[in-house]
Amino acid sequence: MNEMPLIHKAIQGDDDSFNSLMKPYMRQAQQTAYLLLFDYALAEDVVQEALIQAHASIKWFNNKRASFKTWFNRIVIKFTKI
Repeated sequence: MNEMPLIHKAIQGDDDSFNSLMKPYMRQAQQTAYLLLFDYALAEDVVQEALIQAHASIKWFNNKRASFKTWFNRIVIKFTKI
């Protein structure tokens, strides 16, 4: 999947594009958070915080440094440690 058109639209403020971009990664994000926290409710909170952070910082995403999937997964992991 070529994510760059969705990323560019999300950077411009298109929330539908951001939602479409995030949809394929939600299940994995929840699984990752749960595996690190062993608490479903807390994992859901972490994913919600990660989504907010991803939305706010998507303009700094650099596809030459990481795939979008990896970038978002790092945000999820960061919030499991807070």
